[in-house]
Amino acid sequence: MQAATTEVRAITVDEMQAQAEALTVAHWAEVGGEGVKTLDVDWDRYRLLERVKVLVLLGGYVDGVLVGYGAAIRGNHGHDKGEKLLHGDAIFVAPQNRGTGLGLALLRHTEAVAKSEGIDSVLWGGPEGGPLVRLLKRMHDYRKREVIYAKRVM
Repeated sequence: MQAATTEVRAITVDEMQAQAEALTVAHWAEVGGEGVKTLDVDWDRYRLLERVKVLVLLGGYVDGVLVGYGAAIRGNHGHDKGEKLLHGDAIFVAPQNRGTGLGLALLRHTEAVAKSEGIDSVLWGGPEGGPLVRLLKRMHDYRKREVIYAKRVM
C-alpha cells in the first residue's frame, strides 16, 4: 500500500471557499462559538486582504484533497511600526488528519513566508487547551506573548 501524499501550498481565497466549507464548519464546532454568534466567513474581507497582498493563505492537502488550512495577515505592530508581524488568523487540520505532521507543516510554511519577507514575528492565538495551543506549548520556539480577554457588549 502506497503512503499518502501530503502537500502544503499557497491557495487563493476562491480555492479556499470552494474546497473548505466542511473544514470551516468542523473548525467552528471545535473552537468557535464563545463570543461570536454564528459561523459566517467574510469571504469578501479575505478577498480584499488578498487583493492588497497582506493575506497569506495556505492549504494542506492529503492525496490532493484539502484537509487543512492556515491564514495569516501581514502587518506592523501598532505600538512599534518597525516590528513587522504575520498575525495568524486561522489554522486547522481535520481531526482525522492530525498526528501526520500537517499542522506543523502549515506552521513552518507560514514561518518560511515570514522569514523570506523579513517579517520579525509570527503570532498565533487560540482557545486555551485547544489543538493549536497544545501544539505551540510543545514547541520550543514559541512562547506566550499576550493574553486576550473579551467581553460581549451587544
